[in-house]
Amino acid sequence: MVSGPILAAVVMVGTIHWWLPALGHGLVMPPCEGQADVIVVLGGSGAERVMHGIQLYRQGVAPKLWFTGDRPVPEMTSFTDGQLARNMAIRAGIPANDIDLLNTSSTWEDGQQIAVHVKQKGLRRIVVVTNWYHSRRALAVIRRHLAGQSIQVYYSPPPTSACCPDRCWSRDEWMIMIINEWIKIGLYAVKYKVMPW
Repeated sequence: MVSGPILAAVVMVGTIHWWLPALGHGLVMPPCEGQADVIVVLGGSGAERVMHGIQLYRQGVAPKLWFTGDRPVPEMTSFTDGQLARNMAIRAGIPANDIDLLNTSSTWEDGQQIAVHVKQKGLRRIVVVTNWYHSRRALAVIRRHLAGQSIQVYYSPPPTSACCPDRCWSRDEWMIMIINEWIKIGLYAVKYKVMPW
């Protein structure tokens, strides 16, 4: 006789192509694009976000680029995501004076520093660049920190990569990424009382 936990595991594995894409779609926020004062590219995910931010800048969406992730983490003390992003942007022809780095190492810190800089500079509209799987939590955090300010928050994801909600079950690293993001949503709900719905 098959025990309950084993049967449950078999059913979960056998139906992963159905429920994992549903979890993936639950993370997606619809794009909301418009002219802004600054393009804010959230750190992480390699070059994809950075290149999309550069493309938006070239299209004239905003005259400034901010890159988060400029706080070193213990695993990488010699450079930061923010510095790498800045170097990529400068190599792509973006004037250094149009680039600012925000001293952050987490999504929560991103929201804090974005709110501080927006207030200091008197901005009214920002475009946030991050991947679809990060969008729900990131936008909820940023809006939480901007609460009480009259700021329009737009969202522009990089073009859909091979990893999309409908295919996220097909590779181990994509499955882990989706499950990790749901865990982080739970942790943010408990630790920071951020509910992204």
